Amino acid sequence: MSYSFERKLLLWNNFNEDSVILRYTGITKEEIVEYAQEHPMPQDPLYSMDDLLNDLNGYDSAWTLPESTSEQMLDWLEDMVNELT
Repeated sequence: MSYSFERKLLLWNNFNEDSVILRYTGITKEEIVEYAQEHPMPQDPLYSMDDLLNDLNGYDSAWTLPESTSEQMLDWLEDMVNELT
C-alpha cells in the first residue's frame, strides 16, 4: 500500500461548515439528467456526466474533484447542487 497527498476540490456546505457527500443530498439521477437537459453540462476532459452519476451512487465520503477541473464546470456543478437541493 502507498499513501500520498493530492490536491482536490471539495464541495463544502456553507451552512453546516462541513464537506458534502453527494449521495446524501437527496439529488437523484433523474433530477441531474433533467437539469442537464435544461442547462447543458460544459465539456471538461477531467469530469463528465458519467463521472457525476458514478459519484452520485458511489462513495460514502466527501465529494471531491480534480484540482484542475475547469471553472465553468465548477460553476455548473455548484449551480446544479444549489438548485436541486
